[in-house]
Amino acid sequence: MTKKFKWFTMRPFAPRHLKKLVVKLQEGAYSEAVGKGFVVDEVRERSATFRYIERNDVTETIQSPLGGQTEYRLVTYNQCIFDLSVDWPQCEIQDGFRLATKVFNLLASHLDFGVVIEDQEVHLSRLVDALRRNTPDIQFVAMVVTDIQVDGHSSARCEISSTEDAFAKIKLITQARAHHLSQIKFRWYINGRECVGSVSSDGRCSLAAHECDLAALHLKKVVGMSVKES
Repeated sequence: MTKKFKWFTMRPFAPRHLKKLVVKLQEGAYSEAVGKGFVVDEVRERSATFRYIERNDVTETIQSPLGGQTEYRLVTYNQCIFDLSVDWPQCEIQDGFRLATKVFNLLASHLDFGVVIEDQEVHLSRLVDALRRNTPDIQFVAMVVTDIQVDGHSSARCEISSTEDAFAKIKLITQARAHHLSQIKFRWYINGRECVGSVSSDGRCSLAAHECDLAALHLKKVVGMSVKES
């Protein structure tokens, strides 16, 4: 199973904001008559899961060889699945990334534009240390480094894969040069089954695992540790 999600910060965001949004999004619930709106899937004490759904109606016309016309209606649905939480991660988009901007604008409007929603920055060097401390048998298999300062006028980008330790190899390349670690890819095991994950410094994450839900919970816990350390 493969899972992709992206994390965002919301400032300020307290229990009162979450309660207000639950009420507002229930009021703006999806209906077939309107063709767009929210669905409140689950409300917990400090978090909730939502969907934003849009229906698309398209009428296609087919011209026959004898001059006749046939029309048919095509209906498709787009949706954005997201979690909001008082704790980290405050906002997690799980599916439907293309609708994220529209969803964020609607959320901000329901909070009278008193909230700022931004990418969640992840300090990947700290995350590497946290994963080593908390994830048995983890192996870092690939790294992407950008903005390596070659001299006062030039910078470089480097991507490395390794069957040993990609992070150690990246250190040899960058040495004392200023740089930005922008993506890491790693492998570990849960209940004897392989999990492969990647995290980017802008809060994007991808997981491929048999135990995907367990892997996601573990990864979010460790990333949360490194974010709080930042």
